[in-house]
Amino acid sequence: MKQEIGQSYYKELIDLQDVEGVEAQIRSLLEIPIESISDLEMWLKSEKDLMNKITEAMTGHQVDFYRDYGWVNS
Repeated sequence: MKQEIGQSYYKELIDLQDVEGVEAQIRSLLEIPIESISDLEMWLKSEKDLMNKITEAMTGHQVDFYRDYGWVNS
């Protein structure tokens, strides 16, 4: 099941509070053997997808923080 970042709410992409789960996803990337150009291309796509999910989630949480902070101090 492939998720596109533009089609999912950021909290559905990756749970950043599940540190062990995020670490496991990163470790699984490090364990993928790269023996050809096509392996490297697939690895780079997988790495890019994971980093995009992490970045999108971090940005979403930051927006939530600033939005909530504004409500508290208004």
